[in-house]
Amino acid sequence: MKTAENIEGIIINIHDVSKETFLKNSLELQVIGFDVEKTKLIQEKLNNNEDLLKRTAELTRVGGYEINFDTREVFWSDIVKEIHEVPMSYNPSIQEGVLFYHNRENQGWLNNGFKKALKEGVLFDIELIINTAKGNERWARVIGKPENEGGRCVKLVGAIQDIHNEKLAIEQLRRSEERYRSFIETIPLTTFNLELPGLKATYVSPQIEDLLGYTTEEFVEATQSDALNLIHPDDKEFVHKTTEEGYLSKKTFQVEYRAIHKNGTIVWLRSIAVYATENRKELLRIVVQNITDEVKSRQALEESERRFRHMADSAPVLIWMTNKIHQISYVNQYWLHFTGFEMKGSNQINRERVVHPDDLESLTNKYTEAVKNKEAFSWVYRMKSKTGIYKWFLDNAVPRYSSMGEYEGYIGTSTEITKQIKLSKELEIKQNALNQSIAEKDTLIREIHHRVKNNLQVMMGILFLKGNSILDENSRAVLTDVRQRLRAIALIHERLIQKNPLEEVSVKDYIKSLVKDIERTAAINPEYLSIELSIDASKMKLDPLTNLGFIINEVITNSIKHAFVDGRSGLIKLDLKKQEGIFHLLISDNGIGLPEYANLDNAELFGVQLVSIFAKHIKAEVQFYSDNGTIWKLEFHE
Repeated sequence: MKTAENIEGIIINIHDVSKETFLKNSLELQVIGFDVEKTKLIQEKLNNNEDLLKRTAELTRVGGYEINFDTREVFWSDIVKEIHEVPMSYNPSIQEGVLFYHNRENQGWLNNGFKKALKEGVLFDIELIINTAKGNERWARVIGKPENEGGRCVKLVGAIQDIHNEKLAIEQLRRSEERYRSFIETIPLTTFNLELPGLKATYVSPQIEDLLGYTTEEFVEATQSDALNLIHPDDKEFVHKTTEEGYLSKKTFQVEYRAIHKNGTIVWLRSIAVYATENRKELLRIVVQNITDEVKSRQALEESERRFRHMADSAPVLIWMTNKIHQISYVNQYWLHFTGFEMKGSNQINRERVVHPDDLESLTNKYTEAVKNKEAFSWVYRMKSKTGIYKWFLDNAVPRYSSMGEYEGYIGTSTEITKQIKLSKELEIKQNALNQSIAEKDTLIREIHHRVKNNLQVMMGILFLKGNSILDENSRAVLTDVRQRLRAIALIHERLIQKNPLEEVSVKDYIKSLVKDIERTAAINPEYLSIELSIDASKMKLDPLTNLGFIINEVITNSIKHAFVDGRSGLIKLDLKKQEGIFHLLISDNGIGLPEYANLDNAELFGVQLVSIFAKHIKAEVQFYSDNGTIWKLEFHE
């Protein structure tokens, strides 16, 4: 430090140090000249300075050391011994002292920088890792000033500061925010004295230039009339009041405020002030730290918290948070309004007071299970309003984590679903009534199908009896065809009696039954005539299936009657498949084929006319032609 104080002819340079004073206080005060008559005053000043320096050393964890290369003696102050984790009685040799610094990280500097500093007699200031006596690694700032005589170093005097915690803090913050880390690494500690009661600056350390842009002389001059000149106008009254209360109480105090940098920018500062006396004068010794980035981060956090609370309080749902020990730590205004609670502390809010007794155990178990696995959960329960009425709520909650990934509890929302629950119950009642009504109608429809089937069977019986009494073969054949057509209808009703009449009917089962019935009615000999089925369609509604049954009945019956004359053998194939919602029906035989005059409009071909009529009912496209027999093709939508 180049700044010196001249008090009535006594010049004291704080950084030019004598050995005796250095051994006591880790800082050296070299007295250049003095007045013998003022020895007592000097001693008082020294005592005060020693007290200040001792407090500063303890606060900043700075200790002194001295190495005498002529006598081979090494001195470590108590702070230095604490930093190296050695007993207070320990006095190291030069070799022992150097061993504390022998490691891979320091090797380059020890081999080059340190030797060069000793050789050239230049001041060095470096941060190193110490291997302590207890085997720990600690960061320390080592400052040394060699004293050379005759071209060689005879003494090394300096200071060691414990910066381990600061290094750890810097490293931790570096991972989260580069700007914040840079701020921590360059924290300035500026000290100055304010003389009471006028609060005039009598001393300031040179770090003030890094802090506010002023040299020491400029700062002292700027604060001669008023020490608060550089403080932001909005903070002057507050700082003055806090300072006045502090020195009147003669206790250490701390204050945060804004100062104006030389370049006009605003700098946030934290000052720690200690009351002291010097030369029968009262002083405040102040250490100042730049906390601008810290304040900005705090303000950003407060703004984020403010926005969250504003959003939460404006939300139309109940919002809550728990802490690490699962106590409710926050609820929004809507939650308080609904329950009628006042947020006077987490102990004032608990689930037992608001959750319905019948739901409390299940909700607690659900929450406990979710917390165990650190997973999100949802639950429905009843909660009591401020009017005493229980209402239904749906809770959705997720675990909370800090920016460092540390679990901090849960945050959740509670959405009222009382109306939904009521509607759900009403819907359930209506659904039950509807199911009952459907069941009754199902029974009624089954009964109708049963009666229709019975009536058809009666009609088929009458036709059978009538046919047996008719001698004319053509008339008897007509009645047989009618009876077979009625059988096709009866099969549909038979299927519907066996299952839900509103459901679709199995196409494969129906066609198989229908073809078997045709074979039985026509008394087919399987050795001469066979029918092959290939059905790739599952179900079909009643109306199209009824018409499809009529068509199959007419085509296969006509093939049996007319395709295989003179007792020739043959084969009838039926292929039905469904592709992209369209049914494709192909019925073919290897008989004699159709007559040349056969077409859909020929009224003489009654079977063809019937197929045309049933095809129109299901809007089917019909083709039929002869090709080594007769081929029928139908395509229709379901």
